Amino acid sequence: MWGEESGVPLLHAVAASCVVPMLFPAVTINGNRYMDGGIVSHLNATAAPPSDVLVIVSCLPLGAESGGVGSDRSASTIRADAEVAQLRDSTRLVAVEPDFSDLEAPVRMLDPETAGRALHIGRRQAGREAAAIRAAWDFSKAV
Repeated sequence: MWGEESGVPLLHAVAASCVVPMLFPAVTINGNRYMDGGIVSHLNATAAPPSDVLVIVSCLPLGAESGGVGSDRSASTIRADAEVAQLRDSTRLVAVEPDFSDLEAPVRMLDPETAGRALHIGRRQAGREAAAIRAAWDFSKAV
């Protein structure tokens, strides 16, 4: 985790976050090699500091039912679901996950043509999610 106090330039932190083994090389920062934390969990929500309210934004659906053998749920998704369950016990959690309803399946998240449509879908979704986020913050102020 890097914050402003770490001295790691934002450009390097973002570059490291984009690394996918076998596709993009690791980024060296202060002599150490880094890659996207999404290799373990696409969420990494448990890395957030303790808080009364936590808003998490997931790039993949959360809590999808396991399909058993042959399921397309990745280890990262299973890990993210476990993180959410753990955090719900200790904080007021608002989980924002993607709305893929306007995209044709299978969703190709790295397809440049998907990006423009996803931007518009995300803007619409932000309007719907804002009320839940506002309610969580307002509740924490009232307690």
